[in-house]
Amino acid sequence: RIEALEACCQRAKLNVVDAIFPPLAQAEALLTSHARDVGVILLDIGCDTTEISVFEGGTIVHSATFGIGGERITLDIKDLLSTPKVEAEHLKQVHGSALTELIRKDEKISVPGVGGRKSREIDRRYLCEIIEARAEEILHFVAEELESLGFTDGFPGGLVLSGGTANLEGMTQLTEQVLGIPTSRGEPRGLHGLVDVIKNPRYATAAGLVTCGVQCKHLQWFSSRQVRLKRRGARPSFRFWGRG
Repeated sequence: RIEALEACCQRAKLNVVDAIFPPLAQAEALLTSHARDVGVILLDIGCDTTEISVFEGGTIVHSATFGIGGERITLDIKDLLSTPKVEAEHLKQVHGSALTELIRKDEKISVPGVGGRKSREIDRRYLCEIIEARAEEILHFVAEELESLGFTDGFPGGLVLSGGTANLEGMTQLTEQVLGIPTSRGEPRGLHGLVDVIKNPRYATAAGLVTCGVQCKHLQWFSSRQVRLKRRGARPSFRFWGRG
């Protein structure tokens, strides 16, 4: 997989400097050094997979991946509501909630039909019941993994959600209910520019890679500077401080 990605970059005339384990990249964008030191769990619910990473003592101590993610929720909506996949994804993002109890009983939504059939109206709670059932299943996989390793408490940093599914209304609350761990939604930090666009858990990996890339560039500059000074017989009068 890495070789395929590298080949794509080369075709796009991009030079690959290094490969970084996704949870480590996300940690750069979402987690403070203090949280990684005292203990924190990073839960990335992406499109096709769910990845859990445990940090303690400033480093990653465990990582596991499950072959199920937000795409499975979309397919459930598609199948149970008999609507096109693109419409199912729209319903999930606009009207979805991972916690049905947050939705009023009288709320209605329109579901587009298939093959020219007319749209129909359903209870919004029904849509959210579909989402909650699958989201809860994903979280139970995570709970079983943590329990099997003895990671059931002792994480002052709590749990940080990332990935597109973290944007679902009620996902933070549902995660706390199922896992019993204080949960927050991760938002990339330390970047400038289009902050309103990238301040979203779905961009955590990309934001982390940018951060790591900047650090790598700084280290390369520092290293070349040291070499030049050494050749001249001079002593460096500065230090490079990486992010903590």
